[in-house]
Amino acid sequence: MLENIESNPKLEQYKILVDFLGEFLGPDYEIILHDLEKLPNTIIRIVNNELSGRHVGGPITKSALKMLQDEVYHDKKFLVNYKGKTDTKVFRSATMFIKDDDEKVIGLLCLNFDDSKYEELYTKLFSVVHPGGWKIGKVAKIFEEKSDTLNGDNVEEYYGSIDELMENIYQEAIQGITIPIDYMKQEDRLQVIRALDRKGMFKLKGSISYVSQHLKCSQATVYRYLTMINQ
Repeated sequence: MLENIESNPKLEQYKILVDFLGEFLGPDYEIILHDLEKLPNTIIRIVNNELSGRHVGGPITKSALKMLQDEVYHDKKFLVNYKGKTDTKVFRSATMFIKDDDEKVIGLLCLNFDDSKYEELYTKLFSVVHPGGWKIGKVAKIFEEKSDTLNGDNVEEYYGSIDELMENIYQEAIQGITIPIDYMKQEDRLQVIRALDRKGMFKLKGSISYVSQHLKCSQATVYRYLTMINQ
């Protein structure tokens, strides 16, 4: 999908790179360019988007948010060979951090590769060249042998809207919490806020309103909680 969208001028050349890589590598590779000044809807260029179904104007992923929150770009220029997935597909993925002259991260260049057809070919070939009693193992995908982990969460999930993204982050943050919202004390709500903050939730536009509604407190209270946990 090639669409023109106003973005950081420093990323214009990367749009050309996205088109080039998509044309050269072919339809099994999805190439995405994110402009971080547009959080949360950061996608400004994407080709071969049939793989994930995303589009220009779509949101950043929760794993990318966590990368930014954890500032992994200080130690790494890129991450390669981790899992990305939709409801029906699993990809081998990579992300490169794009910085300006002041070393500030301004964008992400991401690649997803769908190797499912090659795994199927491998299995068929293996069954042809070996006798029936030979043990046929699952193809050892690169990301299962050696990969950059996403800070303990090595699967990147893709969402079509910011609402889906925030809902998924929120549900992960409250996982294991059995206290009903109406009976939560301040410390219980602070626990949720800490978990959300670690996942980069509050980098998303509209997150304060979203969290205040789900925790049944005012937006001012959410801001106060954020101040408390970051002191």
